Amino acid sequence: MSAATACTAFADAACDTGPAGRAIRLTHRIWIEDERAKALSPDACALLSCVAATGSLRQAAFHSGISYSKARHLAADAEACLGLQLLDRRIGGSHGGGSAPTAACRDIGQRFAAFLQDADDRLRELFEEHFAGTVLAAGLHTGVTHPSPAGGE
Repeated sequence: MSAATACTAFADAACDTGPAGRAIRLTHRIWIEDERAKALSPDACALLSCVAATGSLRQAAFHSGISYSKARHLAADAEACLGLQLLDRRIGGSHGGGSAPTAACRDIGQRFAAFLQDADDRLRELFEEHFAGTVLAAGLHTGVTHPSPAGGE
C-alpha cells in the first residue's frame, strides 16, 4: 500500500476493572496521509463542514476552537496531498471575503464519512468476533461518531 493511500488506525479497548456499570469503549482514529501531512481526517472534515455552515475559514476555525493559522494549514495540507482545490476562496474587500467547499471537497468528504462509518461497523464486528464471551464484550458500549462530511447535511 502506498503512503498516499495508507490509512492509519489506532484501536484501543480498555479493560473495565472498576465498579460494575462502567463503560468500555472501542476507540480508533483513521486518517489518510502522504509523507508530508494528513490529507483527510475527521478533524479536517469537521473544519470543512464548518466552512460550509459559516461561509468563512476564519469563522470555521473560531467555532472549531482552533487558530486561523492551523485551519489554513489543515486546508492547505489536504489540498496539497490530494492535488485538489477543496475551498473556493473569495478575497475580502468592501463586502468581505469568504470560503465555500468545492464540489470535489463535498464528494471526498461524503466518501470519507461513509468510509469512517464502515470502518466503525467492521471494527465493532471484529471486536465482537475476537472478544465474544469475555468481560470486554459484555461491557462494550459503541456509538462512535464522526464529523459530518464537508458541506453535507
